[in-house]
Amino acid sequence: RIEENFSLDPLSGYRIRQDLIEARLSGHDLADQFQIQRAKGDLPQGNIGRLFYGVLQKQTETFASKLLEIIADEHAESLPVDLILSGIRLTGTLEGLYPQGRIQVRFARRRAKDYLSAWIYHLVLCRATVNGRNPQTLLVGADGIARIRPVDRPGEILKEILETFKEGLCRPLHFFPDLSLHFLKLTVESGKPMDAAIERVRKKWVGSDFQRGVAEDPYYRLCFGGSDPIDEQFEGLADNILAPLLRHVEELP
Repeated sequence: RIEENFSLDPLSGYRIRQDLIEARLSGHDLADQFQIQRAKGDLPQGNIGRLFYGVLQKQTETFASKLLEIIADEHAESLPVDLILSGIRLTGTLEGLYPQGRIQVRFARRRAKDYLSAWIYHLVLCRATVNGRNPQTLLVGADGIARIRPVDRPGEILKEILETFKEGLCRPLHFFPDLSLHFLKLTVESGKPMDAAIERVRKKWVGSDFQRGVAEDPYYRLCFGGSDPIDEQFEGLADNILAPLLRHVEELP
């Protein structure tokens, strides 16, 4: 039995867009990338695949033009990192460094995990930065650009995150990036009372007839069963991990 694909699922579309933006930033003509993407098997066969590719190519060109305005003619550099904080040694390389700061790109709508990863890398950048390098981060997504400003005491914030990480190796923590960020935005940015914000978050956790609850995730069910983790620990971890981020981030026009 032979099945032929006539559609493009969201994950395949995301992978292709990410490949195309990397090719575009490397100076390649996107028209030449069609055969490469078709050979990978994500695109439908025939004219339907070519039609989908045309839409993705147009989206990529629009996104790339916005990104190239930020990068200009500069080339990305990297910075080796070797830090010891809270008894943990952090080693690796910071990529995507430009004179205007670190640039993190995701050709999709930005989610809490994107802000969180950008924040951690940003703290490392501020802790390890050398003279002449701008310690700011630009998080560029399909839905906009956020700027993370320089941090005065990045090491202290990193230690807090690492302590939480070590605690999470021993037991499941009541920290869920999307829900935790949503909670803080309700209380810090929108000024909602704590009880009202918790109730809004709890509805997202439980779900409804019209929306799948976060609690239905099989990994969360394994960790928390039928318990309610939207509690004081949830509030405290959201504040400890994400509140410093919200104090340093701003959306750019």
